[in-house]
Amino acid sequence: MIKGNDTAFRVAISQYQVSILYLASSLVGQKIADEVVQEAWFSTLKAINKFEKPSSLKIWLPENEAP
Repeated sequence: MIKGNDTAFRVAISQYQVSILYLASSLVGQKIADEVVQEAWFSTLKAINKFEKPSSLKIWLPENEAP
């Protein structure tokens, strides 16, 4: 993902989409949860250069938001 690897990004989405959508639904409700999750993935792409190995993407995702 850091080097613009589309496959890695798709894998991350398939791995975390359900849990992120569940969390968003519990926080903002089902009506806008999809939009919130989409914005979260956009923020992830913008901030991915801050990701440091060996961090877990699962832990890093909610902590890092692009400005």
